[in-house]
Formats: sequence, structure tokens, C-alpha cells
Amino acid sequence: MAERPVFVVENDKVRVRIVKFVWVPGQALTQRQKCIRNLHRAWSEETGQPSSKILEVSTKSESSLGRALSAFNLTLPVKCSNGKEGTASLESVFQASKVFENGGPFEALMFAKPRDAKRDPRLKSSGRLIAFRFDDTEWDVKEPPSTVFYDWLYCKALVAQRAIVDQLLREGFKAFTDIEFNPVKSINCQARSAALVVALRGMFSFDDLRKLVQDTKEFELVHNEIMQSDADWLLTPQKATQDAVDCRTADLSSNSVKEQLRDDPVQAEPPKKRKNRRQQSQGAKAAKKGQSAEPSTASASSKPKRKQRKADNQLSLELNTPAVAEVTLSEPPSASA
Repeated sequence: MAERPVFVVENDKVRVRIVKFVWVPGQALTQRQKCIRNLHRAWSEETGQPSSKILEVSTKSESSLGRALSAFNLTLPVKCSNGKEGTASLESVFQASKVFENGGPFEALMFAKPRDAKRDPRLKSSGRLIAFRFDDTEWDVKEPPSTVFYDWLYCKALVAQRAIVDQLLREGFKAFTDIEFNPVKSINCQARSAALVVALRGMFSFDDLRKLVQDTKEFELVHNEIMQSDADWLLTPQKATQDAVDCRTADLSSNSVKEQLRDDPVQAEPPKKRKNRRQQSQGAKAAKKGQSAEPSTASASSKPKRKQRKADNQLSLELNTPAVAEVTLSEPPSASA
């Protein structure tokens, strides 16, 4: 079993419901879509709501609207400080807006492909993230971290594409998921931002929503009133690690625990242990194929231990064997004697 958050719009507020569902292993699109269907079915069974009213917001979505709402596909007009203008994906703009202790923002990333922008090495080598800067506006990174800049950017992209917002309201979606969202690695989630847009449209006309996005201070105040606190639901790395430990120290005869440890990518063992396990597996395969030029240190050091155990076992056998009288056969006298 696995767990994922479902972001639900209730009374013009965005609430989070953690839902357990059967995880289907595999990176293929078909496997991810099986996971999405299982998640939506589980949510429908828990709430009694039809699964047709929940929308997957990602590039893996089976709905064209869900794919259009992905941060990789949403676009917004941009203008760099050097005067360059154009249209860029929301994901690229988000990555290009990051300001670090030792660099940034890296505005050129706005015009990079979303995956390339997200993997740019400077985003990891420039020190601590301290702010976001975009469109002559700077958002300081606060403690605890907030999703307000990402949500504002998402709303800014959607108010420029009214047709998508109208379709979202017309089809009556009130719950949203993102199967790729990992709450251990990130707090920003496109499904949560989509839920925020629906909640805001319940409170404001489209024109008033556009004005709200232009007033960043007012947007932040309204955002904090609508959104459920991250501390109420967000899975921190420490909690994820503790959950995995709790599962492994529980009754491992339980099938549900075994399935959780095997299938859930969030509740699985820490990355370092997975890496060591993978290296050991690769080493074993290489040795089996005869690719290893020399025995490993572990194998070499284990030989003396095996010999010592063998000697100890032999001694134990001798001590525990009943005594048997010795019979000495004297040799016949030699002819020279």
C-alpha cells in the first residue's frame, strides 16, 4: 500500500486528505496511470464521491485538462532583465526565479526545457535558497517554508488562460491529485495549486481574481486563509524515516506491512540503504558472471572465519563424543632383533 494527499475544495477552503491505495510498481506511463486509477477509486470509496469528480494534475493524467494544468505544460509571458521577452513554461520560470546565497536568479533557465531547467546543477551548488525573484517582485523564503510563491505563479499563469479555468469550473472538479508529488522532497504541488484556483474562483469573479494576483501582499493574506497548514499533513524526511523504521520493527508477518515496505516509494527505506543494497546486488551479479578480477575484501576476510568455525565445530564434536578405549596393536618384532 502507498499513501498520497488528495487536495479537496470544501467551503472555499483547500483541505488535504491522505488516502491509502494499492501502488503498482514501474516507471512506465501505463503503470503510473494504474496507480492514479487506484488512488481515485480509493478516494471515491472513502468519501462516497464519484471518481469522475477527482482530477489528476500531471503529465501522467489520462485527462487532457489534467495534462494542460501540469506545470510542465502551463505557460506564461516573461521578460528578463536583459530585455528578452517570450513565453515560458511555469516549471522553467519557477526554477529560474530561485535566489541562492551564492547566485541566482538564473534567468536563462526560463527558456530552457522544463526538465533541463529543473536539473540544472547550479540549483544545487549555489548554497541555501533565500528568495524567489520574478516580475520585479521578490518573495523571501520563510520558516517554515511556504508554497505561496509557487501558488501565486500558478494562478498568474491561469489568469492568462481563462479558457482552462472556465473548463475546470464547468466540469465541476473539487478534488485534485498529483501521482508524482513526493512530500519528502518538495512542498510545492501543482494539484494543490489547481485546488487553490477553484477555491479562489468560488470567492472572486475572474476579473477580481486577476486583480488579486497583481496585488502580491493581498494574495498572500488570502492564500494563508484558504490553505490548510503544511504542518498538519506534510510528510517530512524525519517522519518518513521514522515511519519506515516503525514498519520494519512491527510484526513482519503482516501482509500489509510487507506490501508497504515493498511497494510504497515514500515509505521505503532511506536512499543510502537502498544504494548500498543496490551496490551489493550488482557486486553479487558481477561475481556470478566471473567479471570480478579479484575476490572482494569481504569474501577474503570471511575465509579465516569459516576455517575457525570449522575448527571450533570439530573441537565441539570431539568434546561431546563419548570416550572410546584405545586399542594399540603392537608391531611384531623385527628379524634383526
